[in-house]
Amino acid sequence: MVITFKDQDEKHTYSLDDVLKLKDKDWFSRGIAMSEECNKSIVDNSIQKLEFLRNESSVKHQIIAVAMSIPHADKLKLLYEERNYEAAVIHSKMTDDEQKDVLKRLKNNELDVIINVQMLGEGFDHPQLSVAAIFTPYRSLKPYLQFVGRVMRVNHQNAPRDPDNYGYIVTHVGMNLDTLLDQFQLFEKDDEEFWAEITGGEEPEPPLPRGAIGKRRPIRAPLTVHGEIVEDLYEESFVDDDDEERLKELKEMLEATGYDSSFAQQLLAQQKSDSSKVTPAAYPMAVQPQKELERLRKQLPIEVRSKAKAVLANARLNMIGQDIPRKLFPDIPAHNNLVAAIVMLSKDLKRQVGDKDRDDWTKDDYLLALESLPTIATALVRKLIAAKAAKNAKG
Repeated sequence: MVITFKDQDEKHTYSLDDVLKLKDKDWFSRGIAMSEECNKSIVDNSIQKLEFLRNESSVKHQIIAVAMSIPHADKLKLLYEERNYEAAVIHSKMTDDEQKDVLKRLKNNELDVIINVQMLGEGFDHPQLSVAAIFTPYRSLKPYLQFVGRVMRVNHQNAPRDPDNYGYIVTHVGMNLDTLLDQFQLFEKDDEEFWAEITGGEEPEPPLPRGAIGKRRPIRAPLTVHGEIVEDLYEESFVDDDDEERLKELKEMLEATGYDSSFAQQLLAQQKSDSSKVTPAAYPMAVQPQKELERLRKQLPIEVRSKAKAVLANARLNMIGQDIPRKLFPDIPAHNNLVAAIVMLSKDLKRQVGDKDRDDWTKDDYLLALESLPTIATALVRKLIAAKAAKNAKG
């Protein structure tokens, strides 16, 4: 792996060994989670595992992904769709009918991918979810296990090595999840009480009241990844099959092929020692230029809305208030602060790409706008704070 990223306006190119040294830093793992380049790596490799499982069986295996936030989930959905995989997002702020519709599509095999944000309760007990794509840096064992437990349901009972019963976890080494994997392996797989608690799910924390200002939100990602080359995947078995059953099967296989069954124990030991291995990573999936442009067109409004909320939080303005359109900048056509912030950011982005109509924007225009957005948002925070101070000074 080679990863090139920028933090504090300085570019660095780091090797895998360098990444492994940084992965326990919160700013680094969060930056990896927010990075489009690293998200693409997880998307491509989760699709590779999905296709491997589908090619081995008649079951339509599916991916369950976890995102850091609703805007992050929406962007991941666009990445999967850009690669021609049907994806849907589910989260606690959707209505019951909307959630039921997504789950219905999942169970009817209309979806390849379901992306969730704090939705690990009833409805996710679906055996065909066989690939877990982790796009968020978990910090504790329980929520991690609640999520990966979704790909641990069997499609065929009493057949532990049937390909349809395999499950894969795909994430990025920079997420620093290997410690949780080590803790996971300490638990007995047949501890029903433990697993009932872990996989049963918990109600997500209630959202802030509508329009709440909330705490200060970062405008700029802790690091911006400009490029990543992934050559290898580190694969490790995280559930050990019953040794007695495996030994019995190995003996029967050796006897059936005319070999001495006494070698079964030696073969079993060798298999266990090979549980961790390095395999080739998926090649970055080729994306049609028109598909990429379509994704960028849909992604920009998601980014602008998210940044507008962060701007208001940092300027200490209520989203549904009317300070901006009525007091601070009455020339802005908007009915509340959130719409006003979106309008102001959009105007500044248009100027950034040469005052062209958005319908005429090229891929490079969208990339420039997305790259410029954090700087423009930071400038808007300062502008709003200055306008508030001037208004207060006038009384």
